[in-house]
Amino acid sequence: MATNENLVNPQQIREAVKKDYTRVVERSSGCCGSGPTQPEETARRIGYSDEELQSAPEGSNLGVGCGNPTAIASLRPGEAVLDLGSGAGFDAFLAARAVGPAGFTRESLESAEVNLHLGARFLRDMLGRFGPELPLVLSAYNAGPTRANRWKNFAQADDPIRFTERIPFNETRGYVKNVTRNVALYRALYGDAAATPVTQ
Repeated sequence: MATNENLVNPQQIREAVKKDYTRVVERSSGCCGSGPTQPEETARRIGYSDEELQSAPEGSNLGVGCGNPTAIASLRPGEAVLDLGSGAGFDAFLAARAVGPAGFTRESLESAEVNLHLGARFLRDMLGRFGPELPLVLSAYNAGPTRANRWKNFAQADDPIRFTERIPFNETRGYVKNVTRNVALYRALYGDAAATPVTQ
C-alpha cells in the first residue's frame, strides 16, 4: 500500500518535464538526453522523409521524437488525430496533411476566404454540440470542445454571465465577452435576424 511519502508530487513532474524540454529547445541535449544533436539529423534517423521535414513549419521539429507515428498510422482524410506529445507539434502538422481538408494547399489555407469558411463550419459544429447558450459555444470555439465539455458542468453553466466569469482562461473569457457584446450591438443596430447564427 502506497504512503504519502511514496507518491510523486504532480508539480515536481511538471517541473521536471518543463526543465527537460527547455534544455531540448535550447539545443543543449537531444532525444532522451543523448547529447547535442541536430533535429533534422535525428528525424531522418528515426524515419522521417526529407519531404516531411520540409513540409512542417520552421521550428516545429525539436528533434525529440522516438519514431515517426504518421508513417505507420495509415491516416485517412477526415480522421481525428490526438497528439499527446510535449514537443512543438511536428507530428500534428504532418498528420494534418494526411487527414486535413482534401484539396487544400498551404496557400489556400492561408487565404481569408478559406479561413472564413472553415471557421464558420467549426462554429456551426460547436453550435450543434453546445448550443443554444452562446458563451458555452464561444468557449468551445476558442478553447476547444474538450475544455467546453468540462466547463459545461460548472454550477454556473445555466447563467451565461456567471458562466463567462467562471471561464478559467483569460484569453477565452475575454473572447467570449467581446463576441457576446458585439452580438448584442449588432442586434441593437440591425435586429435579431442580423445576429442569428446559421445552423445548417
